[in-house]
Amino acid sequence: MAIKQSLAAFLCLVSACILLFLTVSTVAEAGSTDLKNNDNNIIIITNDTIVTDPFPTWCIAKPSTDISRLQNNINECCSKFPQVDCSVITQAGSCFEPNNLASQASIVMNLYYKAYGKNLWNCDFAGSGLIITEDPSWGTCVYPA
Repeated sequence: MAIKQSLAAFLCLVSACILLFLTVSTVAEAGSTDLKNNDNNIIIITNDTIVTDPFPTWCIAKPSTDISRLQNNINECCSKFPQVDCSVITQAGSCFEPNNLASQASIVMNLYYKAYGKNLWNCDFAGSGLIITEDPSWGTCVYPA
């Protein structure tokens, strides 16, 4: 029974992906060349309605990640990748609080994930990354989708 339910869920997901592909293809063929906005999110235009990234995801640090790995993720993202704006975790930054490695590593990891295409491998971080579908933003700290 569980296999039938899993198969049904899989087929439903495949159908949704095919529909999304056909919608984007139709928009592209109709002359729309800008299918991404400045935040690199997918934009779909149908019947004058704009839908941005219908399946947003974020990358955060796994709660079980050790402190040395969190610090390494921050160091690597902030020193090697200019597309990652680490000023948000400085004392004057919007994501300084809470002042702990898990929160600060999560925002930096998400910035990297978003900057480099939101692929599964862009949230690996030696097994310390976790892709989530619920926006982790809070207060002044906004995690871009």
